[in-house]
Amino acid sequence: MPTFRHLLSVTLGGVLLFSSTLQLPLKSLAESPEEVRRFEILSDADQLYREGNIDAAENLYRQVKPEFPNSASSLIRLEEVYEIEELDGGQKIWQNALDGIEQGIDGKIFFNLQYLTENYPQFIPAHLKLAEFCQEDGDTCEQYAKEGGPKNAIEVLERATDLYPDDPDLLKAKINALAEAQQFLEAFIAARQFSTMFLDYPEAPEFAKLANQYLAAHESKIREQLLGQGITSTILGIGGAILNGDFRQGISGAQTILLMLKGESSFGEQAANARLQEYREQEKLLEDPKVTTYLRGIGSRFTGYMKRDFEYEYYVVKDDSLNAFVLPGGQVFVNTGAILGTNSEAELAGLLAHEIAHAALSHGFLRVAQASLLDNLGQVLPFVDRVSELVNSQYSREQERQADILGTRALASANYAADGLRNFMVTVRKQEGDAPTTGHSTHPATVERVQYLEHLIQSNGYNRFAYEGVKDHREIQELVRGEQLAPDSDLPVPIDEENLQQLEDLKAVFPSEPPSSPISQPLPAAPLPVGTVALTGKARRDNVEIRIEGAKVESTGSFSLNFVIDNQSNRTLTFVPSLADVIDREGNKVAAKFNLLESDSEDIVILPGTTRKGRVRVFGKNWSNSGQQDLTLVIPVRSSIFRISF
Repeated sequence: MPTFRHLLSVTLGGVLLFSSTLQLPLKSLAESPEEVRRFEILSDADQLYREGNIDAAENLYRQVKPEFPNSASSLIRLEEVYEIEELDGGQKIWQNALDGIEQGIDGKIFFNLQYLTENYPQFIPAHLKLAEFCQEDGDTCEQYAKEGGPKNAIEVLERATDLYPDDPDLLKAKINALAEAQQFLEAFIAARQFSTMFLDYPEAPEFAKLANQYLAAHESKIREQLLGQGITSTILGIGGAILNGDFRQGISGAQTILLMLKGESSFGEQAANARLQEYREQEKLLEDPKVTTYLRGIGSRFTGYMKRDFEYEYYVVKDDSLNAFVLPGGQVFVNTGAILGTNSEAELAGLLAHEIAHAALSHGFLRVAQASLLDNLGQVLPFVDRVSELVNSQYSREQERQADILGTRALASANYAADGLRNFMVTVRKQEGDAPTTGHSTHPATVERVQYLEHLIQSNGYNRFAYEGVKDHREIQELVRGEQLAPDSDLPVPIDEENLQQLEDLKAVFPSEPPSSPISQPLPAAPLPVGTVALTGKARRDNVEIRIEGAKVESTGSFSLNFVIDNQSNRTLTFVPSLADVIDREGNKVAAKFNLLESDSEDIVILPGTTRKGRVRVFGKNWSNSGQQDLTLVIPVRSSIFRISF
């Protein structure tokens, strides 16, 4: 068997099915001719993609993956607006609010800003001003608030970030408001979310440091509260029953808090052990090393992009439901129903990326912390029951959106088809139907999430026509069903952690983390495409669109990109080439030079209704045949920052 084929089998835990005499798995017998043909085309495209023949692979993917429906272009939310002149109405209301601020008239300030946030939610400055007012005058804010409406700065910003979870200005304001209110754990998690989701923003390193400070402040505050009630770890005996594995013994709210103070990874490990004990007693674990190796191979391709130093572990649960969950610290549980119900490796990877994003963003850890444990310090429950409560509770709509954003970005960065999560949600939608989100919904309706994900993929220029992994996935499905494989199948080989040469070869083919050394770079599978290369990507904000329109690759491997700034707004823009950057997936700047064509000026003015073409020459990285360059253009234009991954 060729070495490259062997390495793919080891890494992905799947079977390549190269032999023309090997019959398709039994599932195909019940498929329609159209489904069989689609499977064959995707299989051929996957093989071309692995060989580095990206253009040919994309042509095949496009044959069986139609464009998104028109609903993808009709946004789930209105696009953010930062300039009042671009708002379709509301100018007089905004001016009244500004006059109220200048005159110091509370009612004039509050009611005008409240009206704007409710009727023009896309106008971000109104949310920021209302939160600022409520932070300065909390009593008036609470007094004037509508029934069921936000009554303080944090609630104002939570409502806004529910609509716009990827807006950095709103998230920064929310972090500051949480810290001001001494909600240090929430501030820690929000700051970590900012530094994880906005790597290319100059404030990202600052918020990463602030996250650690907020965490220390939270731990200090909790310890003071416990000591104030005469409770110490010695009195509680923490580390006894739980750390000895007796997960049915009762654990009090105070003990749970102290266990949490050991950190996310420690808490998650204990929670996972409790869950595993329960599953093993019920004989609900599928402990097949081939299947868990397959899942580990999928996860290792994108967990590095999550920027959390977790030791991820993967378990398979015998459960028919189309679901998975991740405990704090990266303990991943995947139902057999999720493996059998997904249509490709990319689709399963989308589910895993979304769930792991919840752990990376500390959503589950926050749910435990917010479970009123301090009000019920003496309440004793079996630890396994507390874990079950964590698993079964739902995330908020804002948290689901954040996990969608980070998960899809990680999926695209790992060179999976970027619509893997979207396609998984289409599968879920077929089961749930098209019920819309209501005011009482705790998470977005599936139909809305499908449309939101379509817009997310399109607006960020993520590549839908990348690796799907249908054959490997089909073979693993047969393993899960317990069916026999053909005798000439290339069974996945478990990774030998002590075989250094094998690990080195694996890293060269499918790096498990963002590359930090030459060994992590994918092996070139084809000659460089010297000359003009098709490359696309775009970002749009406030009626301004910046898009990539092709690249030129030199024989040396150096390359340049062509980009266009399309100003369809009613304002004049200024582009300063020296402020634009190219960054890698770890957030490090890559040497590059920007300039607009037909201009010698350092500052370029772009008039309303006009477009300007530019070029960026990349010096710090050679062209890769892997399909994506794992780089991002970061172009500030006026008050906005455009990020285009390619």
